[in-house]
Amino acid sequence: MGHARQTDIQDCTHEYIEDTLGYKNVAQLSIDGPDVNWKFSNKFEKTKETSCKTDLVNVGSCSFKKLLNVFEEG
Repeated sequence: MGHARQTDIQDCTHEYIEDTLGYKNVAQLSIDGPDVNWKFSNKFEKTKETSCKTDLVNVGSCSFKKLLNVFEEG
């Protein structure tokens, strides 16, 4: 995708989810922290809440590292 704005990411992701998964099957969204990702994450969460009446699991910004730490700690 190269350089993209929040709206580009939002549109692409929304189209994919609507065509394949459906918002009800999305439990968590992983991001690495830059501002465009936080804006995307906030809008994505509002869309999911509106369409499914459920929240996303929120583990903060770089959840991959936190997940790895969970496995290392046991």
